[in-house]
This record gives sequence, structure tokens and C-alpha cells, in this order.
Amino acid sequence: MVKNIVFDMGGVLVEFSPQKVLDRFFTKEESKFITENVFNTTMWRERDRGTLQSEQLLLNVRHLFSEEVYCKLRKFVLNFFAYMPEFDDVCETIKMLKEQGYGLYVLSNCSPDFYQNGQYIKSIRYFDGLLLSCDCGFLKPEPEIYEHLFNKFGLNAGECIFFDDLQENVDGAIAMGMQAFRFNHDDMQSFNAELRRVGVKI
Repeated sequence: MVKNIVFDMGGVLVEFSPQKVLDRFFTKEESKFITENVFNTTMWRERDRGTLQSEQLLLNVRHLFSEEVYCKLRKFVLNFFAYMPEFDDVCETIKMLKEQGYGLYVLSNCSPDFYQNGQYIKSIRYFDGLLLSCDCGFLKPEPEIYEHLFNKFGLNAGECIFFDDLQENVDGAIAMGMQAFRFNHDDMQSFNAELRRVGVKI
């Protein structure tokens, strides 16, 4: 029986489209270079792990960019959540689930920057617990982060369903005994159907 519903943040609670944002402010060539040298790097993962601060990451790549590009990049990195609009329909569903008495939790690969500029996400107020990768030093789909979630909040894996937009994270949750489903905001019908399948009235 499902008693707890666990959500990823980026791509589930909020839109996570760095490429879309990059394409708004940078040329195609600049966008590709930033993606390769910032977002698709070990440094970005270490930022989410909490072992590298955003300011240090920016200093590490400063020499790669012109002053103009670097200033725009710095603004983007340090205000990351401002470019991640909330999914209002997901927020409404979460509010309804809260009113029905389900335990609601966030499990996200996320940097400490969330605590400075991510509090605007309205749905956060409905959650009983929040576990960010930067708080425990582990990243999804590493088994330890799921174990940390269970231990921190006293959860039984068999009583949880997890929604994430990346299949590897879904597979990691399943391996740890949770029911899990890959979330796609363009297919809310399947999301609602999955909740109903596990007995959640929606």
C-alpha cells in the first residue's frame, strides 16, 4: 500500500531546460561550448554533490570565456532556479495529495544554491521532507541516497512511489525496493494513471 509519494524536483516539480535558457542568451556556438564545459562536466555533478560551490566552479572556468559571456553565464548559474518555472498543474496535484493525507517528499540532485533562491517554488510548502544530494553527499541513482531518504524520514521503501524524469533514477529507486515511474510533464494522463494504479485516488 502506497503511503508516501516522492518527487524529483527538476523536470517534475519545475521545468528543467538549461538548453532552452542558454539558447535565449547565447549564440549557438556559445551555448554548445557552455554545455560541454560547464553542465556536462564532473564539476557540475560535484556541485550537486555539495563538494564544489558554484562560485568555485565559475572561477574554474573563468579563463574559458570572454568577459561578456562570463557575466551572463555567472548570472545564470547563480540564479539557476529563477529560470525553472513551476508546473502549476503538478503543484495542484501535490496540494490535493497532501489534503488526502499522503506523506510527500522531495528527492533531488541539487546544489546548496536551492537554499538561497529556490524557495519560491510554491509546492515545497506541502512536502513533509526534502532531501537534496548536496545535503548527504550522494547523487541519484547511487543506492546510498535512497537509503538516506528512508533513514532520514523513517520510510518503508515498499510504501513509497517515486517520480523522476530520468530513467536511470527510476531504475535506482526500483532497485532499492520502491515503486517508481518515469515522469513526463507532456503526458500528465500517464502520471495520473500511475497514481491510480497504486491505489491513489486522483
